[in-house]
Amino acid sequence: MARRRRSPTEMEKLGELEALRKIRDSYPLPRTVGELFQKSGSLKSEYVEHRPAERAIERYHKRSHERVVEYEVTLGVRQALKLPLLHNQLVHRERWAVYWIHKRKRYKKLFTSLGAAIIFHSEVVQLVRNATIISRSRGYHIPPFLRGKLPKGWVWCPHCMKPRRYKRHPLGDTFYTIKKDPNTCVRKERQVALLICPMCQSTSRDHVYRASNQPWEIRKFRRGATRAKRGIKGQPYPKRRRR
Repeated sequence: MARRRRSPTEMEKLGELEALRKIRDSYPLPRTVGELFQKSGSLKSEYVEHRPAERAIERYHKRSHERVVEYEVTLGVRQALKLPLLHNQLVHRERWAVYWIHKRKRYKKLFTSLGAAIIFHSEVVQLVRNATIISRSRGYHIPPFLRGKLPKGWVWCPHCMKPRRYKRHPLGDTFYTIKKDPNTCVRKERQVALLICPMCQSTSRDHVYRASNQPWEIRKFRRGATRAKRGIKGQPYPKRRRR
């Protein structure tokens, strides 16, 4: 596919944007990563879209991962260790937490890095078995290895990064969403009940939840096929008539 050539006006706009980025990147960095954030935990305005500051946060995040190589973690946490941080994670300082429930009371401890959360979790889980590492700023998709393999009644929680048994929302709310039919894999609009995670309190309205817990299918294509044919799951596709 041929690339569209940019007009002189677009090139001028791109040049102006790059010049503004260089001016923004010239703002000096502080001595520590903690000084990049406000007291409320949000990134300071002078470091938003600041590429050297983002690289410094990424290095801090990567160094914390190197300390927890020998720890045993779940498949979802292992996936989070490999993936880079997104923008909504870079602008928040305490992007990770450890939740646990003891005697019907919910407790939590916030962390700036996933490595620190893993170390604390390894100590708390020996006392409280339901302790869980939580991603506060980002929902992670289900790992490819677990797609379509969760038992009935279990769903993937994008913030707990592990399978959970969601419960009906105490208010009994419902909402409309586009859901895939498990038999035909055709998307239709349906009214579904609002579900909630008993640990992190995330709901089924989350778009990552909807994408991770849809019916998965495996389709095979012949060599040289240029388009996919629609059919019913479990039945052969209808043959195309020749004109």
